[in-house]
Amino acid sequence: MTKIKITREEFKVPAVAETAVSDTAVTVMDRPSEADRYDDITRDVVVPVLGLINKVGKLAEKFENRGGNFALGDALLGQSVAVIPVSIVKLVEEVAYQGRPLVYGESVPKVFSSAMEAYSAGYVVDKTRLAPNRVEEIAKVGYLVIAPQDNSSSDFMLEVGGLRLQPAQCTYRRSAFARIYYPLFNHAHGICLGRGLEYRGLNASRVFALAEAWTHQWTLQSKLEKNAKNSWWEPRISKGSILSAEVQSWVAKNYGAFGT
Repeated sequence: MTKIKITREEFKVPAVAETAVSDTAVTVMDRPSEADRYDDITRDVVVPVLGLINKVGKLAEKFENRGGNFALGDALLGQSVAVIPVSIVKLVEEVAYQGRPLVYGESVPKVFSSAMEAYSAGYVVDKTRLAPNRVEEIAKVGYLVIAPQDNSSSDFMLEVGGLRLQPAQCTYRRSAFARIYYPLFNHAHGICLGRGLEYRGLNASRVFALAEAWTHQWTLQSKLEKNAKNSWWEPRISKGSILSAEVQSWVAKNYGAFGT
């Protein structure tokens, strides 16, 4: 069997001077084509992060020996948490520049709204991790976290249809991206197909909104993954029961305040 070897030289990355990329080429806005959304006061809402505690990191330091649990602010929610996904955004994020991988926590990666935008700035989407300038897909998900039955925290300040809710957001990378993004997007895409909605040419955020895909309660769970050297916790998501008409109507009216 013939072995095929891929080398760095096979990647044709557009030559671009380090100073040639203007700040306007790099976007940190979720909807860069709609400046009016940037001025919307709902963007000033500070939405807490729904985090998964791992073996190392800031959450591991804050919540000792609680690896595999989800945390929202100062509250531990357990290894399983009920959520209502209200928005998804797919972006691409810089992971290596001039052949040097970025180390999270030591540098701030550039984030692009699309692979084409990243390519224009001298990057490529490269899942083999060989290209000297590369980006990878990431997903930002906006949730309404449903309070566990034994949780009386005042953080869950929204009460709708018998549920106590708290807005939250989360960013998923690498294998976690595939575990979370694809089930959510496929759910929205399926609704579009079923209703005959025109979704071609739309990004993930617009497909999700067009489908009004916040129709179900979902469950986030943690799973311990292992390889030859390490082990770590990863999220999984599964679709559950359909929400009441009251909750669906409320989310359809208000979900824009909980974007990522």
